[in-house]
Formats: sequence, structure tokens, C-alpha cells
Amino acid sequence: VAGGGSLISFPALLAVGYPGVTANMTNTVALWPGYVGATAAYRRELEGQRSRAIVLGATCIAGGALGSVLLLTTPARVFKQAVPWLILLACALFALQPLASRALAKRQASSKEHRSLALHAAVLLGAIYGAYFGAGLGIVLLAVLGFAIPACLQELNGLKQVLSVIINSVAVVAYGVFGPRGPRSPSWLWPALPAAAWAGALPAGSARSCCACLSSGSASRSAASCSPVSDTGSGRLIRSPSVFTGLIEEMGRYEGHDGDRYRIRASLVLEDAKVGDSISVSGCCLTVVACTPELWETDITAETLSRTTFGFLRPGDLVNLERPVRARDRLGGHVVQGHVDAIGEVLAPPPDLKVRIPPDLTRYCVEKGSIAVDGVSLTIFDVGNDSFAVAVIPHTSEVTTIGRRVPGDNVNIEVDIAAKQIEKLLSPYVAKLK
Repeated sequence: VAGGGSLISFPALLAVGYPGVTANMTNTVALWPGYVGATAAYRRELEGQRSRAIVLGATCIAGGALGSVLLLTTPARVFKQAVPWLILLACALFALQPLASRALAKRQASSKEHRSLALHAAVLLGAIYGAYFGAGLGIVLLAVLGFAIPACLQELNGLKQVLSVIINSVAVVAYGVFGPRGPRSPSWLWPALPAAAWAGALPAGSARSCCACLSSGSASRSAASCSPVSDTGSGRLIRSPSVFTGLIEEMGRYEGHDGDRYRIRASLVLEDAKVGDSISVSGCCLTVVACTPELWETDITAETLSRTTFGFLRPGDLVNLERPVRARDRLGGHVVQGHVDAIGEVLAPPPDLKVRIPPDLTRYCVEKGSIAVDGVSLTIFDVGNDSFAVAVIPHTSEVTTIGRRVPGDNVNIEVDIAAKQIEKLLSPYVAKLK
């Protein structure tokens, strides 16, 4: 659940008379079910991280083999002298965890992923240490991954568990083949490993849920779209509402639908997408229910179809796509919820785009104010009784569907949420004045 079990189990094995090297091997074998169980509990967070796991896993195999060979060739006398220092190092790692957490939170301000030799060198050293001793391995790996990979804590934890399993598995195999034999050898644990791995998944699932609630003191901060904020009590995490900025990341292509299941082809927004994430599609917040590196699916209800332009889509049509804004990102546009207020009709094309909307929405439109048209954040320069006009620069026309709009086209409209909130708050007082 919390890690650090080696600081209990390893001294306990020494206390009952196990030689230092044998105690360390036995402890390593005993850790294996916990790593496997924890990895199973993080299945969801591992979706989309296959390439990372494969690339870094190869480094872990090499490091695990080196660490195992180092332990097997270390004289018992030398290892016995090193034991106090190894335990001290493990304790220091746990003591330094809060400092590492704060440092990682600052480092996560950069969204660039680093896959350099330095990352592989750090993972290699961590793997060698993990196979040689292992206590505090999770902290070492989490710190390394947190500094190099911009992902939420849950995803980093899942990747850390996979790498720990690889390191530990290499060590277990090496110790089983080349390790000591006898009544106190680690081999007596092997029959119990499958059952222990299953049991290890149970507390790991609880730790996974708790980890989200304690993320403010953890090694890294998360994007809003992968930061659960509460637990229902059944193990199901509730996610925070997604927020967008109206700065489109790419145009996707509508591929068709089967019933309520709609398919959209994309690339950029799917780089870190998982089932359950939100993506804005032409200004409407939709949930990913299935995805591959190039195609994702979402369920669209009759209510959504009645309030958006999705009912007019034809296979091959382009749509604007944007992922939710992260807490560390710049808010370049304005706050867009992805909740479409109405369908507008284009009256004049860009660059001076004019759109007709229901008259009751024009009270939320002000000159120099913001409005989302098909998910694009635009600035109003003119307001009529049932319309508004926005200036569209050439870049926006080129990278979004706005540049393709002609008179008669339908567009999704979301007015500024701040205006609606202010009206709601002031309405009781306005009524009293009347």
C-alpha cells in the first residue's frame, strides 16, 4: 500500500538467523507478488504507455541482470558490512520523499517529455540498485520518471510498477537459477507466489484510490483530465469537470457512427488519451469510450444531438479537437466548458464572421467579450439583436474549421460562462429592485 516493506522484512530475516545475502534474495522474491498485484491494479493508467514501458523495460532488464550478478558475486563478508549502509540509504530515500515531491511538482511545469541517455542511465542505475537491494526502489523510479515524463501521478505510478516487476522478475530468475540452495533459500517461497500476487492486488487497488486523494503531497501534479477528486466508496473514481480554452489543437475527421457510438480520426489529441478522458469536439465536451493511436469513439445521446451540429455531420467532415486544459498550462483563450448553448447560423464568412443566434443569448454577448464558435475562442466586435460578429485571423481560418464556414452553415455556440454566472447571482437583487 505505502512501500517500504523491505525495511521491515529484511531486518526480520536477519533477526531470525538468515545470512545477509540469502536474506536479501528471499526478501526480493517475497516482493515480487506485491509488484505484480500493484501492476494489475494500475491497468487503466497503463493504457497508452506501452511504448514507454517497452523502451524503459529493456533498460531495466539490463540493470536487473547487472544488479543480480553484483549481488551473487559479492562475498558474504562484504555484503554484511554494507547492510547498515544500505538500510541507512533506504531510510534516507523515504525521509527525502517530501523534498523530492516538491521538486517534482516544480519540474512538472515543463510539459516536454525527455527520452535522453540521461533518463536511461538513471533508470539503469535504479534497476541495478533494485536488483541488488531493492528497498526504496519505488521512490527512486518515481523520482526519475517524474523529472523526465510529464504525466499525472497515477500514470507514473503505473509505469513505475511495470518497471519494478521487470527488475524484480530478472532478479528472482537469477536468484532461482544461480542462488544458494538449502532450507533457508528463497525457493521455498515460489509455490506461494501466484496466490500472493492475487492478494497483493487488493491493497494496491485501495492505494491507487488513496493516491489520488493524497496527490498534493506526491511526486508530481496531474493534468485536470486525469486527476480524480473523490471516491464513491466502490472504488470508482470521480473526475473533475473538464475545462477548455478554445485554442484548437488539431482538426479531426468524422468517420461515421453505429447508433450512439461515433468515431473520430485524430492523432495529436490521442497521444495521451485514455478511456474516460474528455475531448472537446467542435465545442462540445465528449468522453472517450474507446481509442487507438489514430481513432477514438464516443457516445452521443439524443439530447446532445438536439443541441449541437452533430446531427448534420457526414463522414469525412472535419471537426475541431481540443484536450482539457491542465493546471500548469497557459489560459490563452477563455474558459470554455464544452457545454453548447445553441446552434448558430453563419450569415457572413470569415474574416468578419457573422452568426445568427437565439435572441435570448445576445444579452451575454458584449463588444470585446469572448464567445466560442465550434469550440474556437473568438472576440466579439459587434452585437445585433439576434447576431454577433467576430474577426477571424488567417491562422485561425487555416487551422480550424472556421475558415471553411459559408453562409447557411450551422455552428455550435457557447457564450461566456462568466456572464451567465453573474446574471444568476444578481437576478434575486434585480428582482427586488423591480
